[in-house]
Amino acid sequence: MKGSIIKRGASWTYIIDIGKDPVTGKRRQRTKGGFRRQKDAEVALRKILTEIDENRYVEPSNESFSSYIQHWFTSHYQKRVKETTASSRKYLMDKHLVRENPFAYKSLSKITTIDIDSLYNLKLDAEYRTSTIRKLH
Repeated sequence: MKGSIIKRGASWTYIIDIGKDPVTGKRRQRTKGGFRRQKDAEVALRKILTEIDENRYVEPSNESFSSYIQHWFTSHYQKRVKETTASSRKYLMDKHLVRENPFAYKSLSKITTIDIDSLYNLKLDAEYRTSTIRKLH
């Protein structure tokens, strides 16, 4: 993989090739800018190149948590458990992870551990049992 650094106005930006699109075969690039010094951009570029070389690079997703969890439930989880288990878990998912979740419509790449901990604390404050919170987890 290759990358380059350019100056845009007063800040520095890196541009990196992240491979070809498997469907279209077109070249894909990612850019990140706003670095005050060229050296900062070089450090960030080296870090992402290392992640790509070690197959640890994960492209950030813009999909919301609620759409992801509903898709995962129907395409993965529901097919692997009994129908009664799936219906009770669907109720928990809809109520606690979609409707009453403060980060339900936040993009997956923006969810932090603080968001998840605050959801657990919210459920504990609402006096849900720890077994219910474990099921949500």
